[in-house]
Amino acid sequence: MYIPKYFILEEYFSEYFFKTYYPRYGNLLWQVMDERVLIINDLIREEEGTLIMNTWYSDKMIKRFRRHEWRGYRDTTCIIGSKLSQHKYGRAADPVPLNTTAARIRRKIINDPLHYKYITCIEVDVPWIHHDCGNRVVGIKGIKLVKP
Repeated sequence: MYIPKYFILEEYFSEYFFKTYYPRYGNLLWQVMDERVLIINDLIREEEGTLIMNTWYSDKMIKRFRRHEWRGYRDTTCIIGSKLSQHKYGRAADPVPLNTTAARIRRKIINDPLHYKYITCIEVDVPWIHHDCGNRVVGIKGIKLVKP
């Protein structure tokens, strides 16, 4: 089981999901997330600096970055996205970079897909870095580019 170097569980799960399942399963909740998504977020963090995921667990984070709780896993209570969203299977993340732009990171991913070998899809024209590792027909250089 892969446990990220730079993120905590709360950053990947909604408040409801975390508070419901953490007392019973603890760190086993990491198994809900596809390890490829966790590895890629750590890789981007190491190369590009701080990434913001969910913030619901911290008043300080909410005050600074607003409240977010759907940047990682989207449980059945989430109405954002399609029913087949890779977030609903733990195969997607939407980190927001603080030290650079999402557009710059997307260019890096597109220009060096082997370095980010697990990514099969990214969203374009958004201020976050949606990346997923879904089983899909891929596009340019092995990565499907989609608009949200």
